[in-house]
Amino acid sequence: MTKKWAITFISIFMSVVLLISGSMLVFDPYFHYHAPLNGVSYSVGNEVYKNDGICKNWEYETLVTGTSMTENILIEQVNEVFQTSTVRATFYGEGYRRINDNLITALDHNKDLKRVIRCVDPIWFVCDWDFLEYGSYDAYPTYLYDEDWTNDFSYIFNMNIIRNDLVPMIWNTVTGAPSVSFDDRIIYDEGSIDKVKEKYVRPAKEIKEIDPEETINMMECLERNIEINLISTIKENPDVSFIIYFPPYGLFFWDSLMQQGSDVVKRRYEMEEYVIQQLLECDNVELYSFLDCFDITTDMNNYVDDLHYTAKISEYIINTISVTKEHRLTKDNYEEYLERSRSFYLSYDYDSVFG
Repeated sequence: MTKKWAITFISIFMSVVLLISGSMLVFDPYFHYHAPLNGVSYSVGNEVYKNDGICKNWEYETLVTGTSMTENILIEQVNEVFQTSTVRATFYGEGYRRINDNLITALDHNKDLKRVIRCVDPIWFVCDWDFLEYGSYDAYPTYLYDEDWTNDFSYIFNMNIIRNDLVPMIWNTVTGAPSVSFDDRIIYDEGSIDKVKEKYVRPAKEIKEIDPEETINMMECLERNIEINLISTIKENPDVSFIIYFPPYGLFFWDSLMQQGSDVVKRRYEMEEYVIQQLLECDNVELYSFLDCFDITTDMNNYVDDLHYTAKISEYIINTISVTKEHRLTKDNYEEYLERSRSFYLSYDYDSVFG
């Protein structure tokens, strides 16, 4: 009797194991093994877990990547204006390293990758080259990011994934629910200066005395960060076109700098000049800056907080880099751009906004 019970238990247990593992391998909610199968309802949300699988296993010619500044870029628009196939890998709150690591993964696994549209946030110019917003890789699901198949049980038998992703995925497929695409996750929040003011805590006026030694250290940090996490990857992939752009930070970002004094803003522009010069030495780079879109950056109704702009601004950015080519920086015009932008933000009457 005991032997029969044991055999029955083992049989049931193995059947459950095979059912779960088989379902995870077939439906693969995080795209760890393959791209979405035809007829399966999938979702591209939960980017931390899915970016790696998307970049490794999907078929695409264009990759849009960056911080949350890229979250509202319409993939349908990119596909249309560039006549391409596109995926998006957004990393919320991350510096350059995590984004670059994922970019290298995409380049290594997808030989059809022709174009990278990368948003480069100036707020991350100066940070350690190996900075990770969420700490070490232990804070991330390493069993998805590495190439070690022996730890895949953490994915296949992860009860949170089974409950929150696999089961809904199967149910949606059976009931015929549509997949959740990149564009389905676009956030169409209305911008409002009142909304931004509610979230923005204006720093007290405290003029910062610039320490030359501090500036040297910051520039060295910048140079390492840019070389390792931006320039080297571009140079190692000369057959890939890189469209790099600085996003249009709103007026309150500049106010937070000016509250520390004009020298802080001037130093920030010295750093930007260095980055521009390095990027313009790469033949496979098109460089754009939207920091001097003053009609956008001074109208805080275009923003949902001091940095993040609305979806319509993202549409404008894609239209610009693909069609009009305005705001493109070259060796012939970047100095004029820097002077124009620097003069504008140094002389703006910020107090009038808060009066």
